[in-house]
Amino acid sequence: MTIEILEKGSESFYKETINAAAQYRYLLKNHHYKLKDYFKQYKRLLITCIVLVLILALMIYFWGSDPFTISGVIVLIFAAALCVIYLFNLNRALKTYMADPRSSVLTLDDKGVELNKGDEQILRFSWDNVVFVRIFQDSIGFISDVRSGMLIMVSRDYEKDILAWLSENQPGLDIAE
Repeated sequence: MTIEILEKGSESFYKETINAAAQYRYLLKNHHYKLKDYFKQYKRLLITCIVLVLILALMIYFWGSDPFTISGVIVLIFAAALCVIYLFNLNRALKTYMADPRSSVLTLDDKGVELNKGDEQILRFSWDNVVFVRIFQDSIGFISDVRSGMLIMVSRDYEKDILAWLSENQPGLDIAE
């Protein structure tokens, strides 16, 4: 079966793809693992760090400084900087995915699953390497046993066709929701 994907994915689809890749090892351990939204989590953590730095700065201003308070400020500034870096990388990946103009072709055959982006980028897993198929909120992911986080994600718009093909041709494959 071949599915030509001409439309671009939504922002939520690409965020889900990035989150799934970042939490790949958790998915391998637990096929029903609930994805965390790292975009929101790191924004909240950054805001929390900034608020705590401001509170500690006010404490230093009103009551003077001590080594414990100053070390707390330093640690929180370091944590905030790490959050900024991680958020920057997440958003850069999101912008890269969103800007990709290429269409994709998903191929399911007896040998495996393949995602082809115009002969420039081809990702193929044999069925022996596909641990399970996961149905997420906005996408369907083919999760491989490669520990480097390799997965193929497609929009749920094609869910019916993919699941029908899988039930007929790969009935032993684990499908998790």
